[in-house]
Order: sequence, then structure tokens, then C-alpha cells
Amino acid sequence: MNRNAICLLLVLFSVFTSKCDATENLDVKGTVYLPGTQGYIDAFSASWNSRATTRSPAMFVYVQDESDIITCINYAQRIGLKITVRGGGHSLRSTVDGAIVIDTSRINYIYIEHDNTTVRVGAGCKVGAVTKALQDFGLGIPTGTNEDVGIVGLSLLGGQGYLTRKYGLLVDNVVAYRMATMAGHIITVNSSQNADLFWALRGGGGRFGVVTEITFTTHPQQPVYAGTMIFDASGINYRASVQAWLGIRAMAEQAMERRLCIAPIFTNIPGSAPGSFRPVAIYIIFWDGPADQGQSII
Repeated sequence: MNRNAICLLLVLFSVFTSKCDATENLDVKGTVYLPGTQGYIDAFSASWNSRATTRSPAMFVYVQDESDIITCINYAQRIGLKITVRGGGHSLRSTVDGAIVIDTSRINYIYIEHDNTTVRVGAGCKVGAVTKALQDFGLGIPTGTNEDVGIVGLSLLGGQGYLTRKYGLLVDNVVAYRMATMAGHIITVNSSQNADLFWALRGGGGRFGVVTEITFTTHPQQPVYAGTMIFDASGINYRASVQAWLGIRAMAEQAMERRLCIAPIFTNIPGSAPGSFRPVAIYIIFWDGPADQGQSII
């Protein structure tokens, strides 16, 4: 056997043993996907941003519970891996070269407390699932506008939605966090326990640890009247249109108890001829009240 063949065998053996070491030393109840496996390739499909496929994480770990998260943190620190966390998969920052990607999608429980004043959600919950669960109890929280977004990542960076005018940002409705620290401990974070961290987490992002659960204040929520209106914007006076929207917004602020939300979007859509486009004005309408009221107001 020549020298090149021996070198190749040594490289292959090194790769094989490193993969074996990774799975053997990372003892989790969830699932570990390493480069070169079908699971690793499929894991990219959970990322909303297609640019995630250009990244090369060291592995994806679909954790089952908090103990799995602690195991991942300890393992990553022991061998010098970066750590990223993926909840809903919308953030490109959750997929990083050479990192262990902790995917929390399996931690997706939703517990509404018996007095209906708070809801506890697992780190892998998405906005749509939480909204639907609360809806069944006549409750709501000011989540974002896209049901496919992870609710933990959304709240850590603020979280603005249709009910924000009435109840504030999603982060304003956080009561408490459970979080895995880089020291490998699970802690409770609220206004009385680890209060400085509570201040930092509400808007500061997820760089202080791995949030495993959030408790939100809930609000009584009735059915709403909402939808999208699209108008041809050819020849539109954009200044006048925006000024009119600002007037409506001021009226909603003063006279409608912050129950009306109108978001204008000016863009282009494909025209009738191939390669052509036409300008449109899109208004996203949200009335926090009965349909007959919403129809008469709008």
C-alpha cells in the first residue's frame, strides 16, 4: 500500500471515529444528526431562510427536554464548539458554521394555568400553536403577525403584533423564564429571582443562556375582524395616502381604545404581461371587536 493510500485511510478513520465519539459522548434522549447523514441534510428544511443551507454546523441536536439542553451545553463547552439555538427556524443566526445547533422544536408544550391569567409555553412553540390554544379558552397575547415564527425568539427581541397597541409588545407580557445557563444549571428568571437577568432577557436576545420556557400574562380575547385589502396604486399620491393612514391611526389611538390596526404596504405585483409589474397598495386590517362593528368602521 502506497503512502497516499495510507494517508487516505487515516483521514477516513479519523472522520469515522470523530463521528462515533460525538454520538457516544453526547448522551441525549433526543436525536443527533451529524454531517453526511440524511437527517443532517433534512434538518436544514426547518430553517425559513434558504441561506441556512450555505452554513456547515457541526451537528443538529433535536433535544427532548431541559436535561438534553444541559447535556449539549456541557458537551459543547468541553470540546470547544459554538452553541446556537433554533426554535421556529426564522433566524439565520440559529445555523452557524461549526456550531452545535440545539433545536428545541420538540419542547412544544402549552399549559394554561387554571385561573386563565397566565400561559407557560415550551421553547419550541410557534406563534400559531399558542394562539390557537389560547383561542379555545377565549384568551390572547400580543404575538407577532406570522404564525410560523417561534414564540421564544420573537419575545426575546420584542415581539410586535396586532394586539400590541392594546397590550404592548410580547416581551411586555412576560412573567417569567426558565433558562439553562452556560454553567449547566436551570434557573428561574423573573422580577424577584435573577431580576437583572429578567431585565436583560426582555429585548436583549438569547445570548445569556438557552431559554427553555416562558410564562406570559394572558388577556380575555374576543373574535376579531381582520383581513387584507389590495388597491391599484397606479397614479396614487403616496404622501396623501400615508397622511390619511396617519390620521386613521391617530383616531384609533384616541377614540377607539386602541382596537384598530391598519398597516400599509406599497409594493409591486406581477402584471398581466410576462415580466411586467404594477404598483399596489396593500392594507392589513385588524379590528379587535365584532365583525359588524369592524365592517362599519372600515
